[in-house]
This record gives sequence, structure tokens and C-alpha cells, in this order.
Amino acid sequence: MNQPNAAIRPALILLLIAGCAAEAPRPESEPKPPAAAQTQTSDAGEPIEFPEFGLALVTPPGFVESDKFAGFIEEGNTGAVMLTYLPAPFEEMRSTFLTEAIERNPNVKVIDQQQLQVQGMDGYLTEANALQGLQGLRQWNLAFGDDKQTYIVAGIVPKERADELRAKFVKCLASVTIIPRVRPVLHEYEVVEGLKETPETFVKGATLMSVSGTEEDVTGDAVRFIILPMRERRNVSDVLPDIVKSQLAAYAIVAPDQMESEQEVTIDGLQGIELKTHGIARNTEDKQVAIYYVGLAFPEGGYVSLVGVCPAADEEEWFPKFEQGAKSYRRKKDS
Repeated sequence: MNQPNAAIRPALILLLIAGCAAEAPRPESEPKPPAAAQTQTSDAGEPIEFPEFGLALVTPPGFVESDKFAGFIEEGNTGAVMLTYLPAPFEEMRSTFLTEAIERNPNVKVIDQQQLQVQGMDGYLTEANALQGLQGLRQWNLAFGDDKQTYIVAGIVPKERADELRAKFVKCLASVTIIPRVRPVLHEYEVVEGLKETPETFVKGATLMSVSGTEEDVTGDAVRFIILPMRERRNVSDVLPDIVKSQLAAYAIVAPDQMESEQEVTIDGLQGIELKTHGIARNTEDKQVAIYYVGLAFPEGGYVSLVGVCPAADEEEWFPKFEQGAKSYRRKKDS
């Protein structure tokens, strides 16, 4: 199986990270995607389930399930449908998906955006042009969620093939169905110094640590450390950097030029990536946060995120503690 085009894989991130640009008008001759008020099953076949993401959707004609990432890849390797799961309430993420926020990235211009519902969950369907290097891309981005999580399904294709594939992508996105998520990976860890483990978490199977030991102080620039395992049926080692960077949007608005450190790491025999960066905290206008993020790939498929967030001014105090917490991670043998 071919890997997705290198220019296509980061395209999802373009719609999640802020920049600045003006809206591009839709040409009169360009057809508009149909509204998708509710999800429905496509006639193309039975939905394919992605239990680790809690979603099922129909394969677009001419596409096959990817063995490199969650979603579908076109035979010929020019188009892709990619799934992303963020452990953040949709209401907190909503502003990220609005045209104004998307177009802060100078390489992304929104063509059309519709507000809709997916099985009773609020969401947006956005069509946009994106420039990745010298390649122009067209993306259809379905983002929706509830008070616990946010789902993103993106159809991506070279811009010159947009008219050809628009109907296939829109039909695929309209087939999205919510299914139960699989049991998360079991793990062991040390509680980060200065933090307390909360008795309940925003996502089943996740581990959350905060100063008070409650969920009440884990938004904005509050100090917290999160362990979030994600099961998948495929090995994600080669796309883990893209996955990790897209997940940053759950914690802060991070511009591409704010990525300060990126290196490979090995913890508990698992290969992964360590990122250190800064951004503006969610639900704030200007609170700067520092983020320590480790992503580790499971050889049998899936990955785990180990994320520490603190006020930017306190980075020197907390980053060594976050690093120690990440390095203490161990999977249980019966996971």
C-alpha cells in the first residue's frame, strides 16, 4: 500500500493552526456542496468502522482503507480521507473551525462553510483551498462534537481534481456515524510532581492530573498533564509527527513558526516524538501557554499522547516535571 502524498498528510493541520488571510470568493461556475443536515448511509457500500475514533463511514468509490493512517487513500495515491479525534469539548473548539480563525493561516482560503448537525451534534462543513509547498490542495473538513470530544473528518485532494471528487467526498462525509469507542490501552505511570490525579476524566481511559485534582482547573493556562492512549488497527509510526501536531489544537492555538523543539524519543521501548512549543490558551484572548507533548507509537497499532500544559512564564519549573512524568509511562502487559 502506498503512503499518502507528503503534501496531503499535513493539510489537516492547516485548518487547525492559526495564521492570517482574506476570504476567497466562490466562482459563480463552481458548484456548491449539498447541505448535510444529518448523517446518512451511502449507497456505495457498508460503513467501515474505526472504533478507536468512535466513527464509521462509507469508503468513497475508488478509495481503499489506508494501512498508514485512520481513513481512506485513493488508488493512485492522490486523494485521502483522514480522521482525527480531539479530547476537547466541541464548544471549546468551535472558534477554531470558523472561517475567520481558519484564514489566519495565509496558506488557507475558505470557499464555503455550512453549519449542520451530525446525529444531534453541532458541527461545520468547510470547503477550503490550501497551499502546501508548491502544491494546491482542496479540502472538505467536517468538524463536530459534544461536551466531551471533537471529531474531524477531512477529505483532501489536489486542487485540480476538486470538481471531479467533490461529490464523492461530500457523500462520504454525509455517511459519518457515531459508534462506541474501543477500550483504551491500560498503562502505568508516576503522578507528576506538584499535581494530583483527578478521579474522573473528560474521556474514558484518559488520565488527567491537575493542581487541585479536579477537572475545574484544567482549561485556559492552568497546569495539567494528560495521558491519552488511542487504539488503532494500523501502525502510525511514519505519520506520528503529523498526528501530534494536529492534536496541539486541542490545547492551544499554535502557529507553525512557534514549534521550538522537535526530536525523536524512546520510552518503554516505544518509538515516538517529543515537541516543545508555545501558543495561546483555548478560551482566552492572550494567555500564553507552554506545551510539552510526547507521542509514542504502539507497534501493533495506535499511539499514546503524553501532554503537559502550563503558563509560558512557568515553563522552566514545569517542563522537567512533565518530562519525568512522560518517561515514567509504561504499558501494562495485559493491554
